[in-house]
Amino acid sequence: MAEKDRVRTKQFRFTLLPEENAMLTKNAFEYGLSKSKYLRKLILAESLAGKQWHMDGDQAKQLKYDDAT
Repeated sequence: MAEKDRVRTKQFRFTLLPEENAMLTKNAFEYGLSKSKYLRKLILAESLAGKQWHMDGDQAKQLKYDDAT
């Protein structure tokens, strides 16, 4: 089925930390995609214009948090 024939009917909403949003914005921009299209490509494991998605050590540290209470 061609992309133009597909209708997306489900919405998903989630909350990001400011740093996570900045990373999403930066990564999507680097691939020339909207945030939605970038996330869809990640979910569907589609190629990102021949580039390999990566997260450097600093980015990974920003995503980690101590869950101990």
